[in-house]
Amino acid sequence: MEAKGAGKRFQLISNRAPTSPRNGAAMKSLHARRLLVPGLAVAFLTTGMSTAAAAAPVAASAPSAPTTLAAPAAPAVEAAAQKNSTYFVYRTFIKDKRVNAFPCVAQGGQFNGNNRSYSTKDSAGFKTNMALGVNWKTSKVHTSKKVSATKLYRGGKLKGTKTATSKNMKFTGGKFAGTGSSRKYTVTLKHSATNPFCTRIGGAIDYQVTVTIYRSGKVALSGSRRKVPNHEAYVFHNSLSGKRTFVLKKKNHGFKCLQPVACKRETLKETLNKS
Repeated sequence: MEAKGAGKRFQLISNRAPTSPRNGAAMKSLHARRLLVPGLAVAFLTTGMSTAAAAAPVAASAPSAPTTLAAPAAPAVEAAAQKNSTYFVYRTFIKDKRVNAFPCVAQGGQFNGNNRSYSTKDSAGFKTNMALGVNWKTSKVHTSKKVSATKLYRGGKLKGTKTATSKNMKFTGGKFAGTGSSRKYTVTLKHSATNPFCTRIGGAIDYQVTVTIYRSGKVALSGSRRKVPNHEAYVFHNSLSGKRTFVLKKKNHGFKCLQPVACKRETLKETLNKS
């Protein structure tokens, strides 16, 4: 599986372009500019693009009123802290440039890796990518999944290219809850992807995590994985220029762990209090 970028792209367009008394037309033009975000292939608030089936839109609730007189500026602080949109990306990758193809391929050879360490860059290669975008204003959620091609080399020459199916990479049980900065979205990512050259002996990159994303910037993740290969997850808000923060980084414990009997599953539990 080889990635040549961050996967599919998507366009975010809101249902109402901001205007300015000075130059309304220019502001509308700027607002309609495409924002290309890694891992997703959706268009917020546009037709013809599907939303996650398990993440049906829920009407947004108004932020709750402040409950104390000791903080008269609380509504303004809360509004400033809230996000308009949040993006969560979970990727698996192989840090090596090449890895041994035996025993998947009896004749031997090498499979391509991603030749990198942990990264939040759009251009970072990956084996698999699951990503979602939450629009807090409209309560719409869009998802994307991608598997990169696996390439077999022998004697320095490319001998074959295959791409695994993504049919066992699913977003399930998506739901909204809460109001204001306490508003949150919870979804479960179920992931299993097998090297297409290894169908004879089986084994898959496998994980299942439940992720809760808060409008305030908090992220909570729990679940488990087979300890192979490297796993990473990160979050960012509002635009491509937003700060990207890791939620999870997990190392590769060896390709023997592709077989469930060879390695015990690793429990995952991560909390990012602010992003």
